[in-house]
Amino acid sequence: MGIGQRIKRHAIYVDGKRVANGTTVGYKRLHRFERGVVYGQIVRIRIEDSKGLPLISSVGLHFDPYWHPSEGSYFDM
Repeated sequence: MGIGQRIKRHAIYVDGKRVANGTTVGYKRLHRFERGVVYGQIVRIRIEDSKGLPLISSVGLHFDPYWHPSEGSYFDM
């Protein structure tokens, strides 16, 4: 069982507000925010359900200037 596959359900909070949720995670797992850029000071990941002890090796945040939420895809700049 992979490290990310131990996590069955998770949620992401920014400054105490839930901004995303999902199921399993892995090295290719991305959450794109439909409302666009999310600004905040504190980011928390809450593991809501897991198979055994959940293990996370790394977490990253990324701003993608080519993602346009209303288009639902990438656009040319």
